[in-house]
Amino acid sequence: GILVPCVNVLIAHWFPLAEKSTAIAISTTGNQISVIIAMFLTAELCVLEFLGGWASAFYIYDYPINSKRIKHAELCLIQEIDGTFNELKEQKLQRKVNPKEVPWRKILSSLVVWSTGMSSFSQNFMNVGIVVYLPTYYQNVLGMDLTANGLMSALPFVVQLVTKIWFAAVSDWIKRKELMTSTAVTKLFNLIGSFGAGACFVLLSFCDCSTPYLAIGLAITAVGLSSGFIPGYNTR
Repeated sequence: GILVPCVNVLIAHWFPLAEKSTAIAISTTGNQISVIIAMFLTAELCVLEFLGGWASAFYIYDYPINSKRIKHAELCLIQEIDGTFNELKEQKLQRKVNPKEVPWRKILSSLVVWSTGMSSFSQNFMNVGIVVYLPTYYQNVLGMDLTANGLMSALPFVVQLVTKIWFAAVSDWIKRKELMTSTAVTKLFNLIGSFGAGACFVLLSFCDCSTPYLAIGLAITAVGLSSGFIPGYNTR
């Protein structure tokens, strides 16, 4: 989470305007790669009976103390480091801080802030919804087996990996050629990412097991079009 604003600040300072969209697209490719790998591997782990089936996808525990395989020395080291970190955190909080006056009224009344916030909410709401519910849709509505489900659930993010870089490259090309203003380019691609993906999801709601290819195509298209958010509000 904290890496995103850090990388965005670096890109804002170190890249010219006509290259920022491409830089952001490349720097965020890990989002798609991680989902692609997780979708496929989780489905395959659920199929492998000798590893315990679906339980094999949950071999990593929430806390070290809950793990049955961690060594006592490792647990002590982790707890010691965690204790040192908490002490440093308390010392930092006790320091006297004199923050500058924050213009909350201007921030909260800014249309740019609200539009960026709504765009970010829409993009993340869609991404989380796809990751969580698309495999369930494929299983319950389209009747896919686990292997096909894993592959088809990962496919939209393979497409998104390509379209985000392509959209970003086109956006930067338009800026270099000065065919549109930077603000107009941002609004155009934000429109593609929001209304384009939204239209696909509306159509997807009318699909059932009798139209599996159409349903899969709409899901892939929706995720692919959502890449418009990269040269959209993410760059602006």
